[in-house]
Amino acid sequence: MTDQTFHTHYCVASVRIFVDYHTHMVEIQAYIGTAPDDSTIIVYPYRSYECGYWNKGTARSVAKKMKTALVTFIKEQGIKLSQPLGYSERWA
Repeated sequence: MTDQTFHTHYCVASVRIFVDYHTHMVEIQAYIGTAPDDSTIIVYPYRSYECGYWNKGTARSVAKKMKTALVTFIKEQGIKLSQPLGYSERWA
């Protein structure tokens, strides 16, 4: 992760859990999306990804660890988010 720029106009962090309907594989993503204005494509200078065939408890445990790492990164880098940290789950 070199040359990271986190823009104050749009800087959103989120952790998502979702299950592929067909394979039932669980994906967990932790990321920060950022853009300098409304007409610029959002880039993701911070991304973390895990996947596996987990039950809800295990998936939530992995997501919690990823969220902790994301929050630590935000604090260490002094990143100002334009919205509160998001969290979502989608189970099939």
